[in-house]
Amino acid sequence: TSYQIQRVYRGNTARKAYKNEVCNIIAIQGLQRRKIARREFMNKKLSNQNAKVMKIQRVYRGNTARKAYKNEVCNIIAIQGLQRRKIARREFMNKKLSNQNAKVMKIQRVYRGNTVRKAYTNEMRNIIAVQGLQRRK
Repeated sequence: TSYQIQRVYRGNTARKAYKNEVCNIIAIQGLQRRKIARREFMNKKLSNQNAKVMKIQRVYRGNTARKAYKNEVCNIIAIQGLQRRKIARREFMNKKLSNQNAKVMKIQRVYRGNTVRKAYTNEMRNIIAVQGLQRRK
């Protein structure tokens, strides 16, 4: 009967439309999944590249910082050496001066002692001479 033919035809057409729609949906999903996968791949690639770039930057900055630190330590050591040299020179000069001062003071002590002894002996001679004159009278 025609009713059955229409029913079969409509069912068949609906099944074909459904299959066609499912195929279109699957195609759209595939495109969308491909787009998402590509985006994720590019993000991973970029993040991988960023990670590599960041590692290179980290290594470079670390190396630069180590060189600057080593240079600064060398400068500090040079300044310390100059300061120690200055202190040593000052101490040497103080010792030299104190040695010279000690020698000068010894010379002065000997001279003053000698001068005082001469003056004392001269004064004693004068006193004795005066006493001798006084006794003669």
